[in-house]
Amino acid sequence: MSEHPMLLELPVLFKKLVKRSTQEWNRRVGEEMSMNQFRLLCILRKQGSTQINELAEKLGVTAGAITGMADKLMDRGLVVRTRISTDRRAVLLEITDEGNGYIDKLAEKQRETLIALFGTLSQEDIEHLQRIFTEMLNRLDQIKEE
Repeated sequence: MSEHPMLLELPVLFKKLVKRSTQEWNRRVGEEMSMNQFRLLCILRKQGSTQINELAEKLGVTAGAITGMADKLMDRGLVVRTRISTDRRAVLLEITDEGNGYIDKLAEKQRETLIALFGTLSQEDIEHLQRIFTEMLNRLDQIKEE
């Protein structure tokens, strides 16, 4: 650690970034929908019917968190839940036409939020961030397997 004294600051800075990014999303979107709910809808739009466990993995949350999000989105008619006939424990989520319309409605707010967060960065900086985050996630996967 003594080689890199700034390492201790990185987790704090990252946590602040995530918190303030979420606050910015909430400021622009309001209480309409969380960032994770929006991301869940986008995944369903792109992939079609998807199992809860796979959605949890993609969003980096628990299956229980996906179930909670799904309940809220179902109440609004944005997704439907179905069970796989061959495995009653497996649950699929699917976006509805109303859910697709909602993505279209929020797409501009998402774009504005991303520009507010990353708009001052060069393409090279964005590529560096993507590479660094990917490298860190891969390292965490390695540590988990040790």
